[in-house]
Amino acid sequence: MAKRKKYMGLATAILFWFLLAGPGFAVIENPDRIELEKRIDTVAKEYGIPSVLLKSIVRVESNYQHYKKDGSPNINYNRNGTHDIGLMQINSSSGYDNERLKVDIDYNIHAGVEMIIRKWNTEFTPQIGNGDMTVLENWYFAIWAYNGWSWQNNPNSGLKSRAYQELVYYYAQKEFGQAITSIPVNLLPQEKVKVGPFYGVPENDAYFATPAPFHKDDQIAFELVQKDPYVAGDLVMVVAGKPLNIRQTPNGTVVSQASYGERMIVDSAPVKQGSYTWYRVRDISGLREGWLAGEYVRFLVKNGNIGDVIDTDEVYQESILQLVKAGAIESLNGYDPDAKITREEFAVMIAKWLNFDPIDELPEPYVDRSTINPEYYLYLNAVVEVGMINGYPDHTFMPNRTITRQEASSVAMKYYTEYRGMSLAVKNRDLVLAGFADQDRVDGWAKDSVVAAFQLKMLQESAIGIRPLASLTKAEAAYMITKMPVLNR
Repeated sequence: MAKRKKYMGLATAILFWFLLAGPGFAVIENPDRIELEKRIDTVAKEYGIPSVLLKSIVRVESNYQHYKKDGSPNINYNRNGTHDIGLMQINSSSGYDNERLKVDIDYNIHAGVEMIIRKWNTEFTPQIGNGDMTVLENWYFAIWAYNGWSWQNNPNSGLKSRAYQELVYYYAQKEFGQAITSIPVNLLPQEKVKVGPFYGVPENDAYFATPAPFHKDDQIAFELVQKDPYVAGDLVMVVAGKPLNIRQTPNGTVVSQASYGERMIVDSAPVKQGSYTWYRVRDISGLREGWLAGEYVRFLVKNGNIGDVIDTDEVYQESILQLVKAGAIESLNGYDPDAKITREEFAVMIAKWLNFDPIDELPEPYVDRSTINPEYYLYLNAVVEVGMINGYPDHTFMPNRTITRQEASSVAMKYYTEYRGMSLAVKNRDLVLAGFADQDRVDGWAKDSVVAAFQLKMLQESAIGIRPLASLTKAEAAYMITKMPVLNR
């Protein structure tokens, strides 16, 4: 009898989907992202595996879209005649009930969890560390295999800007604040050599030590609900999985929408109405304003005051805040304004501030491409493409080398000359240089750039001079970058 009820329930669910998707009826909508994450957490706990990995896999596979906009199931068709279904993109040949995968989200999640556990346990999957499933780093090969145990997901293949498992790790860090250390690429196969029935993958009896530092599954995704009420002036970020409605009044008429990642400034005390806590907000441009549900935003900065979050000179605080608002600085959690900024960090901040489109690959990639942080690579390429920052004569980029103040000045000037196509004439160069106590330390090739950056208020002088060979700090970088006018914001 129980089995009969089960199949009747499935038939009803399928019929319900066809009715809603038919002409004249409203289409099925995706549950919001918060609800889906809760469901994933529940299933992960049931199976005893890290939920942050599952949520990051869903982010990569379907961007939390079980249904398409027209209400039909989210299905992607493959060249081999199979297709991938729903939230977890379960392949139609995996042995599950394909019709149920389309309409039953929880069944789809369970299938995805079982699939990745299978990948963990296959005879082809090398072991990492002691096989502790609560250690996030130990899932590297299982995640690789979830998308395909093949050469294309080997970071050394160069076929993708990020290998699949690296992309999952990227979103774990970006959207859930969870760092995960990758297997060093030099330990993975360097060529597309056949191993059993596969190409370019490690031998099944290979053993890998758990990469350090390793991380246990002891961190839940960032809090989506602020425990203390927001106050006017707080900077928040939208974290709803689908466009969040901005309303004319609390729970009133929809006047606009905000997408995931958008920054909003709170303009009111909270108003409790219905099941939500409402706040009046405005976007950074000031063009949109209204009320939204506070349960769908995440706190960034208290009272819009960087000084309440980090300790740095006031002259830099507004610049840092501007970069946070623009998303060029993802978070102030662990942010050290006095830390020296690297060449790749400087490049990615510029790209995000100026709204450059990421570029997958350069015509001639740098020979040290593998040392560039995969999270930064596409943005770094964009800055190189417009001519604002260059590599070295030996065709290396040296991404982890800190950038000096005179080198940064040269980049700042290329913003005007290379990117904007302007002609800059530096007047009274030697006279200005004579005013610096350390003028003799400025290299000849950098003199024009240093003077121009100083005159344009992009570079600060201190009591000991212009410090051309000192490494640029993150606070100084923020100050310099926000002096570059944005054309398309």
